[in-house]
Amino acid sequence: MRFQRKLFLLTIIMIVISFLKWQTMSFSSASSSLECDPYAIASSGLTREYSDNVVNLQPEEPIDALIVFIEFEDRKAVEADRKKMLKVSRKVTEFYAQMSEGEIEFNWLNYQSAVRLHKDTISYNANFRGSIGVAQIIVDVQKRLREEFDVSELEFILVVVPSTTLRNEIANSIAYLDRGQGIINSAILASDFWKSGDWTVVAHEIGHAFGLLDLYSLDAAQLLSEGKATYFDQFVFMKSYDLMNWPGSSSPSLVMWNRFQLVPTLSHRIACFKKELKHYELISVNSIKPGIKAVLIPLSNFRVLMIEARDNFGVDASTGGSDVGVITYVVNLLSESGKGPIRIDCSKAMNSKYAECGLKTGHSRLIEGVRVTRERSSKLEIRISVVREK
Repeated sequence: MRFQRKLFLLTIIMIVISFLKWQTMSFSSASSSLECDPYAIASSGLTREYSDNVVNLQPEEPIDALIVFIEFEDRKAVEADRKKMLKVSRKVTEFYAQMSEGEIEFNWLNYQSAVRLHKDTISYNANFRGSIGVAQIIVDVQKRLREEFDVSELEFILVVVPSTTLRNEIANSIAYLDRGQGIINSAILASDFWKSGDWTVVAHEIGHAFGLLDLYSLDAAQLLSEGKATYFDQFVFMKSYDLMNWPGSSSPSLVMWNRFQLVPTLSHRIACFKKELKHYELISVNSIKPGIKAVLIPLSNFRVLMIEARDNFGVDASTGGSDVGVITYVVNLLSESGKGPIRIDCSKAMNSKYAECGLKTGHSRLIEGVRVTRERSSKLEIRISVVREK
């Protein structure tokens, strides 16, 4: 009898625990989508370059990424490059951990011997922007790897050309995305990477594998290569605020919109504004403390306005003093990669490195009928008001 009573009590306890777990799961699931999710209300098909039939990287578990050094008939692999890439991979891991609030992890693996491609560099005809020869190198490398082992368990392959490779041989680092045809998400590090050796180039290309678009102007970049534009012209859309716009900026970061693209569960950090005047207490996008990091305001069925707070710590430590504060930018879901899918609102010359994009206390900005005002701030948060003006 005593045993039956204990069994009964144990059963009740298990039922209660199961119910609490169900409630927690339901709440977690509900918090992973935005109340005014623009993807849910978009009335027309999205034309984003990386959205069709692409198998993007997912943050659910550590990403198995393989680093492969290659060599050509006329360019040998450089052993010293391995030590440099070890530092680069650590920086990339730290960056995505911060951008995702710890949700994205990388498990970096090293292929110990260099993969030999039985062609010289010139044969690939990869010495110009947009060359399909660079993509062909990635395809050839993956074919060679399959001869040695099963690559199907990998989620990302980073192909590294020798640091002695010249720009007139292999020009640009690019991402090559998995479109379900047996080619794994990859990026190649070419001469433009070795020119700086900067981890931000790697992080930028991996961003494409997560589904992030190029935010810099492809047209301006092409004009630059023809000597018809200045260096800063290509970064006009988002300045130094996002790594997908300007990998070489002094403060590489991601705006909150792109962080949400990486990890949809970060929606609990985004408030949805609808109609009436409302006040918000914003914490920095780099803060680990609880709170709202951004406000999303639907402008149409495919455009949204985002508001967030940027400061001088974390990955934004070197951001210009005139550019910290509250920033506003418009996201266009129908704009293609390199055509300005995200554009910052700034007050000064659009061809400068920094343009005083951050709202200071007491200042306001009107964007397409929406007035954003920075009312006051403390060390912990910034109070703003948002209102639609008729």
